[in-house]
Amino acid sequence: MREFDKIKGISERANTLSLATIDLDGSPRATPLYFAMNQKLQFLFLSSKTSQHTMNLSRVAACSICVYPEASNWKNIQGLQMKGIAEVVPSEDLRKGMQVYGEKFPIISMLHEIVSSSILFRFCPTWIRIIDNRIGFSHHIELDYPFDEF
Repeated sequence: MREFDKIKGISERANTLSLATIDLDGSPRATPLYFAMNQKLQFLFLSSKTSQHTMNLSRVAACSICVYPEASNWKNIQGLQMKGIAEVVPSEDLRKGMQVYGEKFPIISMLHEIVSSSILFRFCPTWIRIIDNRIGFSHHIELDYPFDEF
């Protein structure tokens, strides 16, 4: 199975990611967020314009995320650990980004007030670790940008 297919499969079985940013005082902050992944391997998430992680990303775009579907047994853990950059989706890509997000979470079409007070970000990975304990404890594959297969 190609790495993109593994990443896509894990992402499709998870609804949330954990975003790690750095607060102004240098301390780490982890935030759970709903996400959708597009075909460019970008992870899209909505955030309040006033949230702490939004302010953190406005100062330092470098961050990390992890994505993992629920597993009731450690032998079934699969997940993604990633480093990269999060940026506001530019206006020319906003419609397509919201379409991808809305396909995964159709409820947003009824949440106009929340969406209008939010920012759509895209996380662009520069390093990915694919974890699959089904193959063996701590089994992983690491990919560095540029990703040849994508």
